[in-house]
Amino acid sequence: MPGGITCTLDGAVPKRSTISRFENSEMVTTARAAAADADRLVSAVADRLTGGAISPELRASIVGMVNRIPADAPEFRVAEAVHGVMTSLEYAVLR
Repeated sequence: MPGGITCTLDGAVPKRSTISRFENSEMVTTARAAAADADRLVSAVADRLTGGAISPELRASIVGMVNRIPADAPEFRVAEAVHGVMTSLEYAVLR
């Protein structure tokens, strides 16, 4: 799916990140630096996209999603955090 996060049926993460078109953005650079720590990553993304205005429940849900992705795949962890925030009802209401 173009522009989406993909994985194979066996759970393997593809080699190329779908976030590449945003590679040089300030948010992605900041998020990559925090990618090893899921809580810090979600906070960085939420701060940038919503001013930090997400509920503790949503934050915990996105942290759980990010933690399912191996730490050695930082670009996919960033993509998952961005996807989690941007597809949430809370983000839609803020926009």
